[in-house]
Amino acid sequence: MCVIVVKQSEKEEKTMKLDCEVIRDLLPLYAEHMASPASTALVEEHLQECEACRAELAVSYTHLRAHETLSDLV
Repeated sequence: MCVIVVKQSEKEEKTMKLDCEVIRDLLPLYAEHMASPASTALVEEHLQECEACRAELAVSYTHLRAHETLSDLV
């Protein structure tokens, strides 16, 4: 789960955790350029603020490239 250490209210912290869960659900679609324009904008806005989700996106890109490489070999 994504946790950002920033002084904020408890309600804001819960919102960020929820946002991270939603963003992580969208990352595979975003990585493959299959997310809707609204979802893409939401993901990009969130990624500007969240290092943990940026790291998760990097992992998604790595998995995507590995899958494409394996597909090319078959």
